[in-house]
Amino acid sequence: SADRAMQLEPASSDFRHEYATALAAAGRVDEAITNERIVLAANPNFVFAHIVLGEATALKSGIAAMGRELEPVPPLRDIARAMMKFDGSPGSRAAIVQPITALRSSNPGLDAGRKGWLLAVIGEEDKALDAFDIAIRLRSPGGVSALQFPTVRKALGASPRYQALLNRVGFTR
Repeated sequence: SADRAMQLEPASSDFRHEYATALAAAGRVDEAITNERIVLAANPNFVFAHIVLGEATALKSGIAAMGRELEPVPPLRDIARAMMKFDGSPGSRAAIVQPITALRSSNPGLDAGRKGWLLAVIGEEDKALDAFDIAIRLRSPGGVSALQFPTVRKALGASPRYQALLNRVGFTR
């Protein structure tokens, strides 16, 4: 278990990050935040720690706070900066959609998963589900795993289309 791994290797950033990921998934966001901050103090460039910290922070404090935690991640920087200005208005939401949809890398499947995740976080359900559908069709492991991010489950959990995507990849609830 993650608890046992932390007892055996308390200084391991990898174990601590996995522990924080499990804590966030279990809704224990304060503990997840604390553990990811320890990981990032030791390794400030640990991208996945920034992502889990962003996830936990979004669940606790919202979109603008999530943006502050994602800002150090180079491919997400423009999106994070738009998120940091989010005030709930349609204009601030549209200002986030633009850099999300512009996200491009050499891995279109990963891009689709990232888009699905971030569009779900800001409440763009149909666009998020369209992006996840692309990630699945492109067989992107990162895109598929983002389907289970806590913020995605929170935003899309009640959607029959989301449930169908989970079933399609073998994630049953």
